[in-house]
Amino acid sequence: MLHITAEQNEVALSRHNVRKIYKDEGDLIEVLGLRQKWKVRAKDTGFTFSVFEMELVPGQGIPLHTHPYPEFFYVLNGTLDFARLGSDGLLEWVRCRSGESINAPINAPHGCTNRSGGLARFLSTSTYYHEAIFEEVGVAVTPDTPVRPIDADAVQKFMLIAAKYQGFNVEAIDSGRTIDV
Repeated sequence: MLHITAEQNEVALSRHNVRKIYKDEGDLIEVLGLRQKWKVRAKDTGFTFSVFEMELVPGQGIPLHTHPYPEFFYVLNGTLDFARLGSDGLLEWVRCRSGESINAPINAPHGCTNRSGGLARFLSTSTYYHEAIFEEVGVAVTPDTPVRPIDADAVQKFMLIAAKYQGFNVEAIDSGRTIDV
């Protein structure tokens, strides 16, 4: 029978135990002018999922895209419109308010934009591969770091790295429909 000493148990628990993540805790990175704060990294979940928090000012958003791993969004504050393809193949928007969620299954085209007049904040949960894209293209910043301008080279770099992890932008004609169920 294996005997674990109190000291060995303490060391093991210090490396693998329940851990509180504080409100302002997390590594902040910038990707194409958007900032996200990692709340949980894949390495901390056995590479099963990761979670980031993002704040979007009015007009900011994430373009319609697809990837072969699911993604879940939970709106913490404000209102966000999530893009999807309607049954007619046109882009439509699903409005989500604080406390509401969106689930994007594997390969489902999705994106979001803050089309409201106020600040919006959400959590996103996905897999390691999603995190890998942002880690490879993102730049570590502090809250005081000025937002870098988005240029064609940065967009091209992002597109190449996303494609490496099978993430692709999706072009669609906007129907102008907003579903507010």
